[in-house]
Amino acid sequence: MDIKAIIKKYDLKEVDKKLGNKFWFPIDVAYINDWVLRAAAVKGEFHWHCHNYDEFFLIYKGEIVIDTEKGA
Repeated sequence: MDIKAIIKKYDLKEVDKKLGNKFWFPIDVAYINDWVLRAAAVKGEFHWHCHNYDEFFLIYKGEIVIDTEKGA
């Protein structure tokens, strides 16, 4: 277990600066065990897709609507 990555503080302002205005190009922020924490700037709509694994969404600025098979 990578305890340093788990307890480290991540500065969201710095992550936001790294993203800039490059929409839909995620960057890797941290590697924790078998997980990758990624950040992305998004704008507009994205095609419907699914994964065989869980995803976590933290909205730093703005808002997002996520549609599922059961609706938004």
